[in-house]
Amino acid sequence: MSAFRLPPPVYDLHVRIIPLLALLPLIAFAGDEKPEPFEQIRTWVPDAKELTIKDRGLLRGHDDRKAFFPDPDPWMMPAVRRALDKPLDVAGEAESTARAAVAATAPWDVWRALKPYKLDGGMAALGGNAQIEKLPDLHPETASAIQQIYSMAVLAEQFVTGALKELTEEERAFLRANLTQWFQRNQPGDKERAMKGEEDEEGRKTLMRCAELMRKVDRELLRTASYSLAVRVKLMLPMLRKQKDLKPNRTVIETPHGPVVLRGSKGGGGTEDALLVIDFGGDDEFTSAKKPEPRPVRIVIDLGGDDIYLSQSEFSWGSALLGVSLLVDAGGDDDYRGGDWSIACGLAGHGVVWDLEGNDRYMGGLCTQGVGVFGTGMLLDCDGNDDYHAGVYAQGFAGTGGIGVIVDRTGDDEYIAGRDEEDIWRRANTWITFAQGSSYSHRFGYIVTEEGKPRKWKMTGQLAGGIGLLIDGGGDDRYHADVFGQGAAYWYSLGLLVDLEGDDAYRTTWYGQGVGTHAAVGCVVDAGGDDRYHSRNTSQGCGHDFSAGILVDRGGNDIYRAATLSQGAGNAASGIGILIDEGGDDSYRCGNHGWGIGRPLKDRPELAPYGFFIDRGGKNTYEGNFAARRTRAGWKQGERGFGSDEGEK
Repeated sequence: MSAFRLPPPVYDLHVRIIPLLALLPLIAFAGDEKPEPFEQIRTWVPDAKELTIKDRGLLRGHDDRKAFFPDPDPWMMPAVRRALDKPLDVAGEAESTARAAVAATAPWDVWRALKPYKLDGGMAALGGNAQIEKLPDLHPETASAIQQIYSMAVLAEQFVTGALKELTEEERAFLRANLTQWFQRNQPGDKERAMKGEEDEEGRKTLMRCAELMRKVDRELLRTASYSLAVRVKLMLPMLRKQKDLKPNRTVIETPHGPVVLRGSKGGGGTEDALLVIDFGGDDEFTSAKKPEPRPVRIVIDLGGDDIYLSQSEFSWGSALLGVSLLVDAGGDDDYRGGDWSIACGLAGHGVVWDLEGNDRYMGGLCTQGVGVFGTGMLLDCDGNDDYHAGVYAQGFAGTGGIGVIVDRTGDDEYIAGRDEEDIWRRANTWITFAQGSSYSHRFGYIVTEEGKPRKWKMTGQLAGGIGLLIDGGGDDRYHADVFGQGAAYWYSLGLLVDLEGDDAYRTTWYGQGVGTHAAVGCVVDAGGDDRYHSRNTSQGCGHDFSAGILVDRGGNDIYRAATLSQGAGNAASGIGILIDEGGDDSYRCGNHGWGIGRPLKDRPELAPYGFFIDRGGKNTYEGNFAARRTRAGWKQGERGFGSDEGEK
């Protein structure tokens, strides 16, 4: 008997309809689904051109833009340009990148994770055949590892030499003498001179010449040198650990490329100025030289113990100027005490600190703890409850042509910046920080004051900035900065702070917690936990003057406190401010100019700003001048301020 089969026309209908029946539940409830928050913004403002930073309107009518903005701009980083053009994509890209970075366990893996932001070019070389003529009696695998690290160090030195070959000796000396002027502390009288319309013309010319000379440097070769060292050391660590002790406790081997120092597990101290230092364990004290040789390559490897790293000079402990430097600490509760330009700082070079485990403390002044200017600074801490203390321009900070990053994979951590550089422009007793996922660069000029008119900035030059990132993978963390910090960016820069889990506390005073200022984008993403955000002004998702500021909290019972111009505020020309909270019982307080507001300039109506505020659910409370005017269906403030609260009322 033949099997029963529907007649052809009916069978064809059966084949087509049955799969559709399975989709009926999805079809029935599709209308009840909430749009993704950034899609909600796109429904409020359907014209995509409106949701971009119109920075090309800068200087219109009162300056010659072409004189200051070369096309193409050699220092405009593609990721910064992309963020200005598509600010609604910044938070998603930052979070996905952060998750990949936290999954990484070594510097090379972090670089690969940061692909959306990293500088183009660079690879990990496999060659190198230089050998140390005579090593002490060591485990065979350890001896082989030392030889392989040394051979890669020599090859990296050749890469650095090649990267700088277009520079004359005079030009190299000029860069070494002047690059550290890129970021300095304010000097007495700076504000008074600026208010009088006096420009530091000599300083501007010095920095502009530095930037011009840096165009001669093959930064791809510098990256190759750094990547190659990082990969080789990672591969050799298991072999180095085969050696359990060293006799004598300290051995110095002179090589044509600099000393190689081997230190035993009995601990001790000493000043080190070497190509390669390997310590086989013990509680040690390392002291940098007061006047170190300008070596193109430096490597320090410590295999265990509670260690202290003391700095007596700039560019110590995984920091480099016109070169590459790598510090690897494989275990123990360590104490890093750096000064200025120290601890994972790359100034026209690459500086890396890789700490594998332990409860560590990092201390520094200016430009420290993951800082990149014309290069890369990376601090990767893989485990432990860590403390980070710095002054200014620190903790995932970048300047022109640079990437500065901290990746702390886990632990209850504390990040503190400030009490170093007094803010001479705003309130008394506040401090410039530019820390914790921040970036800044220079727009040179001076203030013009005309009777009866507002003060105006007269620009005389500019240099685009870089990308600063702070990525924390987990734990209950504390962030404390002052003026400019926590996902803050200024002048063609991108500043990102991503915390993936834990109950966290954020505190700034001004320009913080997802803020972009003057052609920049700043963003904070907190992916979970009960969090607290405290600031005063121009913060918590605020875009000021051709900029975007974004704060996204993925869930938890959160507290937001600010005085004004915060919590989804766009200000001045073409500013975009966004605050999104995706769930939980939240508490908001903002005195005025918040919760989705755009405050335009009277003379630039075509560049009016946007402000967006979205809370996706929970039982929320509000305190502030606008609290009584909210509605469940959403609200508008002016023509370009939008807000919605989908939670219980």
